[in-house]
Amino acid sequence: MRAAEGSEGARTCGAPVDDVAWRARVFVVRSPMQATHQAAGWETRLRHAETPLRALTPPRGRGKRPLTDDATRVEAMDRVLTAPRVDGLLRVTWDKPVEQPTQDGGRGRGAVQREKRVSQTIRSDITPSARQADTIAALSHRVGWKAGVTQAEHTRRSFQDAVFCSRHAYLDRGRTASRIGGR
Repeated sequence: MRAAEGSEGARTCGAPVDDVAWRARVFVVRSPMQATHQAAGWETRLRHAETPLRALTPPRGRGKRPLTDDATRVEAMDRVLTAPRVDGLLRVTWDKPVEQPTQDGGRGRGAVQREKRVSQTIRSDITPSARQADTIAALSHRVGWKAGVTQAEHTRRSFQDAVFCSRHAYLDRGRTASRIGGR
């Protein structure tokens, strides 16, 4: 099994103040081990998101109050999906079954002639979330990729050495990894 695969190219960089230009080597590498690690991270984050989603609709019982307001429910679901960064990977639906039990009005036993009271109970049940298999499959082709830039010429540092040195370099996970297709 291959440790990594990738390609390299060159681009001209320059400083706008001094009109100085230099050549930089740019390489893009895909590591299968990093790809499997990132896919396992997705799986963990999906499991961590599904548990609180199920908890938004507690089972029936004393002291258990499900969410009834649509705005509150949507806000809670957004919070649950954005915290582990799985927004768009899970499909969440809910239904609002309406129960209308009838009770006899007044005191005593019921009779045909007695008035009936109908109370309406709306319970909002969040159905089990379905994973977006097509979205996850499309994203799985993008995991494991990493870009690097060096000023060392090819005669001074080979492609393998440049990749090895970039593995130990600082990585800004917020911007760089999202453009490459990582996190």
